[in-house]
Amino acid sequence: MPRSMCRFLPASVALLVVLTAHALAGPLTPPVGPVASTSKPIGEIEPRIAINSVNTPGDNDVTPSVFRITQPGSYYLTSNFTVPSATRAIEITANNVTIDLNGFTITGQSGSTNAIAIAGATDNISILNGTIQSFTGTAVNLLTVSNGRIENLLVQNGTSDAIRTANSYSIRNTIARFNSGSCFVVGSNTSMDACSALNNSGDGFNIGSVGVVRNCLASANLNSGFIGAARGILSNCTANQNNQGFSVSSFSLVTNCNASFNTADGFVINSNSTVMNCNSTSNGTAAVGAGFNITGNNVRVESNNAVGNDIGFLVASNSNLIIRNSASGNTTAWNIAAGNAIGPIVSTVASAAVNGSTGASSLNTTDPNANFSY
Repeated sequence: MPRSMCRFLPASVALLVVLTAHALAGPLTPPVGPVASTSKPIGEIEPRIAINSVNTPGDNDVTPSVFRITQPGSYYLTSNFTVPSATRAIEITANNVTIDLNGFTITGQSGSTNAIAIAGATDNISILNGTIQSFTGTAVNLLTVSNGRIENLLVQNGTSDAIRTANSYSIRNTIARFNSGSCFVVGSNTSMDACSALNNSGDGFNIGSVGVVRNCLASANLNSGFIGAARGILSNCTANQNNQGFSVSSFSLVTNCNASFNTADGFVINSNSTVMNCNSTSNGTAAVGAGFNITGNNVRVESNNAVGNDIGFLVASNSNLIIRNSASGNTTAWNIAAGNAIGPIVSTVASAAVNGSTGASSLNTTDPNANFSY
């Protein structure tokens, strides 16, 4: 209450108001003794473990390493570093380890063996967020380890394979380029999304059985763009300027993929598989190659388009279903053996141009399963 109002109150009430306000304000001098801290311990601010010579010292055994991880946990890099010849960058002996490269780069000198390698661990190793380059051996070698993640890596300029894993990995947003071996060699039950294999001397993607690969690109690799083992799924992927585009084993599904300017075949499809809604353009550029080469039996070939290949659709086997496909500008549009179920192949051209809202049909068929040459 303002002091000026106190003169209108009885003295006893005014005194009570002043004493109450003083009590609520609290003492001006803080109490003697320690003040409780509200800050977090350093272990809660950064609960992960820094990779350095104190926390993760390397060894000098038959496979020497700069750093060695021997306990489960989450680890991270704090700087770039270079790996000496005949040495691994990081060796892992424990299960349940996550390594965050934290945006840094691990660089091998001439003869450096691996960036990440396993020595005893068999389960749940994840590598994230950084660049790995110029290693002589497999750069990320998780071949004996099942389960884990690889995300946001760039692996480049190696003289062997870029990444190898055992089974049940999730690999996302990762690029392998300019390596002398293959890019991705992965075990069964692996999923891959938004990965690229560029300008490598081996295969782009070599995928174990029951693998799922989406939204990936293989370009300018000397061997195959995509090799899929049995029971896999490939969707929304592109193979461009490889030796062979896609080659999948039995019981596979290939949908909405594009193969173009590969030296040999665009798509090679084995038994009991389905290839649908795919586009194959200008394959067989330096050899006899087909847009779609069906090598097995019981394959469903539906709603695909072959343009400018040596052979549009090559089916040397039998007991396959070929419907609703189209072909144009191939040296040979259709080369299909006897013993297959084939929708009628219709080849017609409109007799007049269309300018407006209507026009005569040039398809000359009402069969919903017809294939078209145009």
